[in-house]
Formats: sequence, C-alpha cells, structure tokens
Amino acid sequence: MKTLSSICLLTGLLLVAPVRSEELSPPVGGAVLHTLESGQTVEELVRLYGADRSQILQVNGVKQLDGLQRVWIPPSPRGWPLHQVASGETFWRVSKMYGIPVEHLKQANAQRDDRLMPGQVLILPRASVQAKAAEPQFGAQPRRSLASRGSRWSGTTSQGWMEVRLPDNTRAWARTDSLVLGSWKPLAPEQLIDTARRFTGIRYHWGGIDPNGFDCSGYVQEVFRLCGYRVPRLADVQHKEFVKVDRESLQMGDLVFFNTDGSGISHVGIYVEDGRFLHASSSRGVMESSLEQNYYKTKYVGGARLPQWAER
Repeated sequence: MKTLSSICLLTGLLLVAPVRSEELSPPVGGAVLHTLESGQTVEELVRLYGADRSQILQVNGVKQLDGLQRVWIPPSPRGWPLHQVASGETFWRVSKMYGIPVEHLKQANAQRDDRLMPGQVLILPRASVQAKAAEPQFGAQPRRSLASRGSRWSGTTSQGWMEVRLPDNTRAWARTDSLVLGSWKPLAPEQLIDTARRFTGIRYHWGGIDPNGFDCSGYVQEVFRLCGYRVPRLADVQHKEFVKVDRESLQMGDLVFFNTDGSGISHVGIYVEDGRFLHASSSRGVMESSLEQNYYKTKYVGGARLPQWAER
C-alpha cells in the first residue's frame, strides 16, 4: 500500500507542468513580471519603469524586495509610451528596437499569440523609450528583386534603407524605394497595376513564382497576391476561373490570354490600358507589350476579369 501511494504521489508530481512567467496572471492589468538582478533596488525599478514605488511594493505584498526573485511592475501613473505597428513588424523586432523583452510586451498588452496587425498600438512598459536603428551593412544588400515572398520586413530604417530578414533567416538591407510590400486588404485595379510595374525587368524563370524569376502565370499570381487577392497558379486555370470579357470591354487589371504554342492557353498578362499589357516574357522577362503587335495579335485568345471585379 505504501509503495502504491508512493507511485501515485510520484505520478502526480510528474503531471504538474512548470508555469512559465508569461502564463502567470498579473495582479493588475498591464503589469509586467520583472526578474530582479542581484542587489537591484526599488528605486532602480522606478527609474526603469516609471512606476510608483509604493505601488510596486503594494502589488507584490511586501515592504522590501529582500528575498524576492521576481516582482510585478504595475503600469506607470503617467502611462507608458506607445508604438504603432508597421507592416511586417513582429514582437521580436519591436523587442530589439526598444530593448524590451518579448514577454514584457505581451504581458503589458495582454496578448498571448504572436500576431501583430499593421496600425495596432502596443504599450511599451518602460519609463521612456528610444528606438534603436543600426546602420545598414551595405556589403549585405539583397538584390532589388528581393521584394516579396519569403522575406520579412523588420521596420527598422536608416538613411533610406530598411532591414529585412531573408528566407534563410539572415539579415540584410534593401532600399526602401525598391521594396514591394503585400497588402492585407484588397487593392483597386490602379494600385494593382502600380505594383505590377514595380517588377519590370525581373528575369523570366520557368516555374518561377517570386521576384528571383517569374514565369507568366507566376507573375500574375504574385502581383494579385501582393494586392490582397488569391488567384490560381496556372494560366489555363486562371482563364477558366476568371469572368470572360470581350476585347473591346477590357479594363485595367483584367487578364489577357494567348495560345503561343498551339496547345491552348499558354501565356497570360495583365491588361493596363490602350491595348497594352504587362507580362513575363520568356525572352525579355517582365515587360510591357501591345496587343497590336503582330505576334500577340495572332496569338490572342481572350480576356477575363477577376470575379470580385465582375460588376464594375
């Protein structure tokens, strides 16, 4: 019986999971859990967080910090600084920018997941903050074509450059006027054309779906993705799922399809206006051409419109 009781007790101990600091419930809203350094005083915490001395002691139910390892810091009576989230920013980036631990940011903002939305306002639990921006490492510049899929923007800028994190998790810098950032909401046809033109000159690569090299339908899919729309990957499927329109009715942002090899739909572009379209040419990369050019005039199959725009 003693042995069985011992086993039950041991099992019970093993089933108790350790509680992480970010999972502890703060005694007051917006409080953050601070790990004390050796000899750290209440006065130092007041200077760091801008919190009231008596409130720090009261919230933790003590008269002094002796013997404590962690203490809750209540919000500053004056209010903590704020940061508005820019597109692509993460908790990790905001943490590095201001030197505030990620767990403090999450605790102060009562957020458990890692999702941040552009425009979201974050509380910064410190007496004062100053953003840190390192100078760009010009020897590590990404190519101009590194503009969208697979890259994460840090939000840190310096002299016209922005820090980016590449798909292999290394850091680099890109000129801010060369970046093409995706939109979280659907954009208008005019904005879609502006985005499509940003890729002019990118090389053709069969099967390519990112700015390191596009094929025709990969180019179309990526431009629409960056502008807040999901479209099929292949040209013939795009033709099938878009709403057909006559050539005389083509409008900005419509797709134009061609039969270039006799097998059916084999090429696609994005209509601009005045008979011109943008596309990823197999010989010259992303470029603008005319439907009146003899080659495209004889290969033209038809136009089609994004279903969301069918009523315009």
